[in-house]
Formats: sequence, C-alpha cells, structure tokens
Amino acid sequence: MNLKKVLGGREPPFIAWMERAYVPLVLALLCLATRCCGQGTMTVTFEGPAFPGATQPQPRGTFSTVTQYSESGMRFSTPYSPWDASLMGGGLSWAPENGTAYLQVPAGAALAFWFSSYVPFSLSSLDLAENTVNPAGPVTVHVVGYTYQGAVVASTDLTTDGVNDGLGPLADFQTFTFDSRFQNLLWVEMSSSAGFSLDNVVISGIPEPSTGSLVLLGAACAFGRSWITGRRPRRNGRQGGPRGVRTRPAQLSR
Repeated sequence: MNLKKVLGGREPPFIAWMERAYVPLVLALLCLATRCCGQGTMTVTFEGPAFPGATQPQPRGTFSTVTQYSESGMRFSTPYSPWDASLMGGGLSWAPENGTAYLQVPAGAALAFWFSSYVPFSLSSLDLAENTVNPAGPVTVHVVGYTYQGAVVASTDLTTDGVNDGLGPLADFQTFTFDSRFQNLLWVEMSSSAGFSLDNVVISGIPEPSTGSLVLLGAACAFGRSWITGRRPRRNGRQGGPRGVRTRPAQLSR
C-alpha cells in the first residue's frame, strides 16, 4: 500500500516525526552508549610534571612543594591544611626510596583526591611509606571514602612496618589493598599525624564507553543522517547565475 498516495500526496506522520526526532534520538543513543560501558583501570605513578604548563617530571634528587597535583584526570590536594604536599623525585638520602617519584604529605595534613570530571571510581591499592629515614616507629594512615553528598562509604586504618632506610637495600614502601567497600567513590581522604609518602595509586571501575556501544552509536548516526538526507528533495537548478557570474536584478518598467 502506498501511504503517500492514500494521504493525498502528504508524507506519513511517522516520517515527519523521525526527521524532527533525529537529534533527540542521537542524544538518547549517546546516553545509552555512555551507560553501556566497560570498567577501566589506571595507576597514578606521580611521574608527571609538578606544575601546570611544565612538561618534564620531577628530576631525581629534587622535590617541589605543590598545592595540588594532577595526573590522568585525577587531582590530589591538601584543601584542609596550611601545609602543602611535596612531589618527590627520589634519590634523596633523608627520604624513602623506591626508584621513582612519589607524593609526600606532611604531618597533620589531610590529602584528598578525586577525578576533576567527578566520575565515580573504586580504590584498589596504593603504596605507603614513612616520610623520613629511620622513623621512630610505624605510621598509621586513616583512609576514608566518600560518595555523593559527603556520605562516608568506608574507612580503614593502614599501618606501615616502620622500615625506611632511604637509599639502602630495604624496601621502604608497602602495598595496601582495599576491599569491595571502596567502590563507587567520589573522593578519598587520607590523613596521618606523622605524615606519609604515597605512590602507585591503582584506580579501577572507571566508566568508559565499550566498543560495541560506540559502534552502535556511530552506525545509528550514519544511517539516520543518510536516510534523512536521501529523503530531502534535490534542487534542479541553482538560484541566480552560474558560479562566479554575478547577476543583476531585472529593471522595473516605469
């Protein structure tokens, strides 16, 4: 049955609706693609530059005092403390050593970290060490995970072994893992009365569009665009004169 003929030469209503709804439909598919996502994992190694605009990582044998540090979209800051953190380049005889750069938080300060895009994440593991060589004893770091509206999801205390020989042969950093309570976090806070050094923060559960959802979105956009474009009437001629030739409007007769 020819619906256009039945309707007296007019387009069927659903055809016009599809043309009007093309953009909202694409937006809806985009939302679906972002929800049909995989779970990404990354490790913050503190090997990036200390300051915005810098291109080189912190040189070995040096350190820089930083108000905040950003890497792969994750931001680290000490917002509730008058003392700033330090980006350590390693190779310092009075500080812990693991062969790479790391972040050091002073005594009494609280460190917070979150994604600048405010996407939720899960905290899988991290490395901790005392701030100085030959510490007086183990250091306890209090870790709290928050979700939206400041609700506490989970908290735990991590205690180091008190072993720190700087450039010596002993392992200064320890790896601590987190259980399933530290999932779907908006931000994390860490604090210690003695200070601590932080490295290799493993973040998981990062939302990222899956390949299948992106292919579906691209195919829908391409099909919808070509379908609508193919239904638009083509102009048989060009208004005005040929390209590059100026035309003059007809003179009105007096």
